[in-house]
Amino acid sequence: MDIGLDLDGVVNDPIPLKREWARRLFGVDIPPEKCKREYAVGESLLTDDQYTELQECIFSSRKVGPIINPVPGAIEYIQMLSENGHNIRIITSKNQEEMDVLVPEMRKYGLDLHVTAVGHGDDKREACSGLIVYADDDLDKLESLIEIVPYRFMFRWPYNENVDVEPHVAKSVWSWPELYGEIARINLLC
Repeated sequence: MDIGLDLDGVVNDPIPLKREWARRLFGVDIPPEKCKREYAVGESLLTDDQYTELQECIFSSRKVGPIINPVPGAIEYIQMLSENGHNIRIITSKNQEEMDVLVPEMRKYGLDLHVTAVGHGDDKREACSGLIVYADDDLDKLESLIEIVPYRFMFRWPYNENVDVEPHVAKSVWSWPELYGEIARINLLC
């Protein structure tokens, strides 16, 4: 089965890095539930330019260097899915420059996966064509895939736990064991 995963919020947990570097760069303590652009900028914790600088510092800088912080269980469950014969792809809104920095870090964890970097603000529909399952932490990305990917999952975090998810859009999951169980159930149906 072809499975797509968003990088940040599904495979990689960027919250600790965003919090650390917001303190280092700007002296701002961002609570975990505010670690998305729309909250950090919308509530004036950071300016839009500061949030962009924060993202670039964490994900694009070879000086700072990315420190992959896997979501608990992600590495083990992705490896199990691969061992079970599933094709796993990372489909991210990051740009190629960011992925050039992050892919070697991912390989250190044994994640040698096909990565498609669609770029910031670009649509994931074409990259997700042919997938059976896709998991993301961003409801907007999942809504655009309703006609493209039959099984969509929203990975839940403090920053998106209050977002209402309609059942026709996606099913919420709170952990990798839960996502793995859902994929196993779908595999039986297919």
